[in-house]
Amino acid sequence: MNAKSAGLVLAGITASALLCAPIAGAAPEDTFLEVLDEAGVTWPGATAENMIEAGHGVCQDWANGATLDGEIAGLTEHLDPHSAGVLIGAATAAFCPEYEYIVNEG
Repeated sequence: MNAKSAGLVLAGITASALLCAPIAGAAPEDTFLEVLDEAGVTWPGATAENMIEAGHGVCQDWANGATLDGEIAGLTEHLDPHSAGVLIGAATAAFCPEYEYIVNEG
């Protein structure tokens, strides 16, 4: 990943983590969708259901040993680097905070 892409991804991850913090009392799915909406993250055919599914997919990938670079690569097939970073950060913060160390080390 080049420096510009890495910067966009890290900016997205950081922004999503900050956005999740103030609304932590909300349901995780609502928080996740709100962060994506506020950041303008979408794709053709995106629905709340498949966005949440994508978020849970990030957590499943972490559980299966995915790396941050691998997760970014998989998402940037369909999203720009910043949007991929937002999705990764929001999913991790909302659904599987036990894996935040992966995005923090990246």
